[in-house]
Amino acid sequence: MLYKANAEIDLPNGKRVSAGDEFEFDGDVSLISDKVELIGGKPKAKNAEKK
Repeated sequence: MLYKANAEIDLPNGKRVSAGDEFEFDGDVSLISDKVELIGGKPKAKNAEKK
């Protein structure tokens, strides 16, 4: 999922995100839900197979 940070946060995976930055995260955001805004659906696969 694509999120926007409304404040500086430390993600559960240890990554730090500055306020205003957009980031992709597929884990549980319930602990930081008051500090993030969902702005997109599932991220595109980085290594998608070509058919």
